[in-house]
Amino acid sequence: MKNITKILIAFFAVASASLYAQTNVTASYGSAFSGSDGSTFGNAAGSIFNDTNVGVLAFGWSDGFDDTSSISAMLEDFNLLGSLDFSAASSGFNPGSVSFDNDVEAAAGKEGYWVVLAGVSNFSTGSSASEIGIFNDDDWTVAPVGSLTGDSWATAQVGNVDNIIFGSQVASGGFGAGTQFRTAAIPEPSTYALLGGLLALTCVMLRRRA
Repeated sequence: MKNITKILIAFFAVASASLYAQTNVTASYGSAFSGSDGSTFGNAAGSIFNDTNVGVLAFGWSDGFDDTSSISAMLEDFNLLGSLDFSAASSGFNPGSVSFDNDVEAAAGKEGYWVVLAGVSNFSTGSSASEIGIFNDDDWTVAPVGSLTGDSWATAQVGNVDNIIFGSQVASGGFGAGTQFRTAAIPEPSTYALLGGLLALTCVMLRRRA
């Protein structure tokens, strides 16, 4: 009887360990087409990412992006699960997929996001990127640690995502009817000051006319 008990304890220990290590997120970086359609990634000018026009696509989670004044500030609100560069990309379309083991309890049930960075080839240098794009879809959540059913965040989808925190998406900007997801530059503080000055000048002129 004691031997049977020991065997059962060992079995459940192994099963629990396997469950805990279950992959929670599978990210497909544009690895499938719907006919001749597929999503691509590029910068604000529409230039696709590849081995020369470098960029990074990252998957992770966040409680929200409260400060969008700089790339560094936005990355502080982003918790990385995994990333991939475009060095092997063909026309901004990066084949392949990767799976992430989510061993962070705090991530369970959180919103999932793509972060696209232009001008860098590694997420670790993301704060020096020239542009950023942040995208979210209502279907993306991070499964609890040990979940038997993982999530799939596919970038190969033809349609648009539900939410754009920063950047833009261009319908039919990819292959065929596929969407192109683009980064955007953060305006310099001097740009805001200039716009504020122009607005103030416009108000003064309008008052004089009145």
